[in-house]
Amino acid sequence: SGAPIQYGNADQCEVEVLVVSREDAKSRQVDNHPALLRTVRDAFHSFSEKVACIRTFVGKVHDVASTEYIWRRADVVIAPHGAALAFMLFMRPA
Repeated sequence: SGAPIQYGNADQCEVEVLVVSREDAKSRQVDNHPALLRTVRDAFHSFSEKVACIRTFVGKVHDVASTEYIWRRADVVIAPHGAALAFMLFMRPA
């Protein structure tokens, strides 16, 4: 679908978690992507008092400007290995 999946209120986010999806790829899709999102959500709610917003990134639906914006906001990235990880160059320094 490409629409961002968000858990948490964007106005209250203390931690931005970006989960890279391969739903637009012809191969190597993550079969359990919905379960992965639930696990990440549950982990943040169980182990952190901070409000986490979890978003899904589908590369083909973004141009360079929106890709930079999304990755610059991310505090945590969860992704399969691959070229999309080059977008880490847009992230803020730790």
